[in-house]
Amino acid sequence: MHCPTMGCSGPYHGMHTLLQQLRDAINGLYCGNEIFQRPADAWLQNFRSAAGSWRVCVQLLDAQHLQEHECYFASNTLKAACQKHQDVLEPAALCELLPKLVVHVQACLHKQQWPSAVQLAAAVAAVAVRAPSLQPGSIMQDLQALFFPASVASTSNLSHQTLDLHLQHDPASVAAALQLLTALPEAALSKQTSVHPDRRAAVTDCLKQSVWPARVLRAGLCSQNTKLLLLACEALVSWCELGVPPQGMEAQAGALDVLAAAVLGRETAVKACEAFAAMLVACKESSTSSAPSSMLLLQQLLQQLQHSVLPALAAEQRTMGCNAAAAASNGSSSAIGQPSAAAAADTAAYSSVVQAHLGADAAAGFCRVLCAAAAALLLPVLQGAVRLPGLLELLLQQLLLCVGVHEDSVAMTAVEFWQNIYLATLQALPQDQQA
Repeated sequence: MHCPTMGCSGPYHGMHTLLQQLRDAINGLYCGNEIFQRPADAWLQNFRSAAGSWRVCVQLLDAQHLQEHECYFASNTLKAACQKHQDVLEPAALCELLPKLVVHVQACLHKQQWPSAVQLAAAVAAVAVRAPSLQPGSIMQDLQALFFPASVASTSNLSHQTLDLHLQHDPASVAAALQLLTALPEAALSKQTSVHPDRRAAVTDCLKQSVWPARVLRAGLCSQNTKLLLLACEALVSWCELGVPPQGMEAQAGALDVLAAAVLGRETAVKACEAFAAMLVACKESSTSSAPSSMLLLQQLLQQLQHSVLPALAAEQRTMGCNAAAAASNGSSSAIGQPSAAAAADTAAYSSVVQAHLGADAAAGFCRVLCAAAAALLLPVLQGAVRLPGLLELLLQQLLLCVGVHEDSVAMTAVEFWQNIYLATLQALPQDQQA
């Protein structure tokens, strides 16, 4: 392979191997000395665009005493090559590269090198989407075989017990699979991935139909490991970008219980709210087309809200109200100077309970859950297709209160619901039903 080298006056003169030149250039870029940074950056830019540079990056990942910034550069370069650069990475080499990438994703996670693992997982996803030798219908099965040992991959239904046993022995492999599930939808949908439209459509359809993601997601959610739970939430959000929830998620009742509890968890609320809202939106979008399973999952999510999340908030709200009343009776002046309408909204809104205990980001995320749930329920209830007594009324009441709370992100999210969803839904109804 040909790759440009530094001139005799450059800082890398005398280096004997391209791999060593690469390592010195990366370290020159990160050394903080501008004298070395400029020529190092120019050399690395040329290196990244050179045919076959990916092979040197793989060698670098295999090298001893690898520094984290060296690993990240190699991972990022491989991701870019796998996404679109045919002049750097020939299509025939994609399958040769795939198992090496998987090994290094898992190795990075064992070393807690998360940024590099994200880049490598994106590279794996790009290869899966683009590689001509991988049939769209078998992509998920092929990936399963790479990410899990033969004992797991050979189990056709990848049972909960088998995955849980594997989780105990090697949680990094489950983390790697969750990183892959986060990266696959983006690789399939993004224009950053250079792939023929027909293959893109075929791969996307196969991703939607695969039952493997739901089982891996359940393992992450039910792992009793906060990091894996958060990775599972991120993967759920990404997967729902396909326009459907993970196939078979409605059968993972235990995972849905965990997700509902995580919505109110101190370390998990923000990510769990994002995942919960994303599934509600995906269920709404797909339940009207061809997926009865989406309607079932939607009902399960709404029941989790109605019977688990909202009652817990109502109980905490009553406690906060009692405490506030006690403080007022003791002459507390904490409410002096507060606008009465906003104070009343803050007292009544469940989002304010979330904010008081979990912070503003969690409150904004919870408001998005309320919006997604109300949006999913609104038309079916108005048409008489769904009966969940009192839930829609409670959601609308809470969203009305959210308009008046002090937290801007909560208030704006609620305003957007009323303007863009509620009014639009009513206006789409026949004239005689709008009243």
